[in-house]
Amino acid sequence: PHDFIGKYLSKGVNGFNHSLAFTTGNFPEHIVITAANRRVTEATCRSCHAQVTHSIDADTQPLECIRCHSSVGHGP
Repeated sequence: PHDFIGKYLSKGVNGFNHSLAFTTGNFPEHIVITAANRRVTEATCRSCHAQVTHSIDADTQPLECIRCHSSVGHGP
């Protein structure tokens, strides 16, 4: 998130969850994005690329950016 509280709350929650998972070894082999992180990612894409996403959404039902751009941020 671009706001101060949202940004550091998200970082804190993710940092805690990652530390817990990797310390305990309790995480699935195939790691999947959480619903909350998916919303944050989508909002961040749309914030920076508003002109492009607005044009696309005007023609069709809104699509999730990471549906086609899944390697952005964390590549293969």
